Amino acid sequence: AALDVVDQATTLPPKLVTPGDVVWTAAQELDAHGHPDAGAAARQKGLAWIAHRPEPTRADLLLAVRLLHESGEYQQAADRLQALAPAEDLESLGLAGLLAAAAGDAEAAAGVIEQLEGLQNPYLSGRHLLHVAGIHAALGDRTEAIDTLRRALAAGLPFGVELHALPILRPLASCPAFESLLRPRGIGGGIQDTHAAPGRSSAVLSVVR
Repeated sequence: AALDVVDQATTLPPKLVTPGDVVWTAAQELDAHGHPDAGAAARQKGLAWIAHRPEPTRADLLLAVRLLHESGEYQQAADRLQALAPAEDLESLGLAGLLAAAAGDAEAAAGVIEQLEGLQNPYLSGRHLLHVAGIHAALGDRTEAIDTLRRALAAGLPFGVELHALPILRPLASCPAFESLLRPRGIGGGIQDTHAAPGRSSAVLSVVR
């Protein structure tokens, strides 16, 4: 049934949130709730949707890189990212850091972390630090990842249910400190959810991009 909804999403006209974004969100939730095969199938549908777009945007192409990364196709994802025109947007930098970590290149990953940490845009609202937390998690440094995620939330990153399903934070899933951080205040001292998400897909996009 979930994949039927994914199929319906791929027929919708692209607007602020594209069918690819909806499929990406569906894949995250399927993975997070114990349906990895369905999640993998959803990612393939997202990649197919992007491949058949007459004029894919840069955001579409970066989403394809992310879908490949989350499918474990690290070399293909790295090749796709390298083929794009160089840019220092959050998504490009975040993906570069994740792929460097996946390749075992801790030095390159650290370089991306330094770039992200150095961003001064007052409208980032902690999103750059979320990417940094994900890279630390990919490098296996869970303590640094959780500390960075705390800084991201303190800097204005929206706190909501979407964080539990984000693939970049999945290496932290079994860590008690991470579970405590995401627990709403009043149920064990976590952080209160004060940001109501207008919709699952738009919430994820506002967090990551």
